[in-house]
Amino acid sequence: MDVDVKKILIPDFSLMAKLRNKLYHCVVCKGENEDGFLVRLSKTDQTALAIVVNSICTVQFVTEDGFVCKFESKVLDASIPFLNLSYPEGGLEGINVRKQVRVDVSFWTALLGLVTENGMQKLKPSGEGSIVDMNLDGCRVMTNIEYKVNDTIFISFEYQEGKEPVSFDGIVRRVSPAPHGLVYYGVQYVEPESELLEAVQFILEHPEL
Repeated sequence: MDVDVKKILIPDFSLMAKLRNKLYHCVVCKGENEDGFLVRLSKTDQTALAIVVNSICTVQFVTEDGFVCKFESKVLDASIPFLNLSYPEGGLEGINVRKQVRVDVSFWTALLGLVTENGMQKLKPSGEGSIVDMNLDGCRVMTNIEYKVNDTIFISFEYQEGKEPVSFDGIVRRVSPAPHGLVYYGVQYVEPESELLEAVQFILEHPEL
C-alpha cells in the first residue's frame, strides 16, 4: 500500500523516532514547513539534547488501517523537545500487520496501583491480568481489578522468553466490559522509556507472537 505521509503526519498523530540509536515516542505538532513536519518528544534526556541539525533518524508509525511504515528522515531543526524532521524522499510503502491499528497479543502481566497512605503515594500490588492488544500509544488490559478513568497503574510483562520483563507506568483512559465478568482497560503509556518502545516495535513487527 502506498502511503501519503503528509496526510497522515498531522497534529496529534503518534510515532516513534530512532535518534542516535535510541527510540523516542513523539507526537506531531502544528508546523508550516513544507519540507518537513514538527514533532515533540514525549521525554527528553542527554541523548536528545545532543541531537544536531542534519542528523539522520528512523521514523516509524502505524496507519489507521494497520500498516506499519518506516523511513529515514533528516533533522531540519532541533529545539528540544521539538524537532523538525524531513519527509521521506519518493514514495512510501506500508506493511500490513493487521486490519486494525492495535496488534492483538496475549501477555500475562502483574498489576500494581498507585495509592495514597499518610499523605504519600505508593505502589501496591493490585493483582494480575492480560495485555490483549498494543500499539504505539498504549495497550488494552483485561483483568478483574477495579480501576477508574485517570487511575495510574504499573504494568510488567515478558514478551520474549529469556528476556527481562518490561515495566512501565500507564494511565487508564477507557473502561469497557470484557468476557467472563472481566473488564477491559485502555491504558496510555506515561513518558515511555526506550526499553518499552523497543519492545513495542518488536511486537509490531512480529504480530504472530
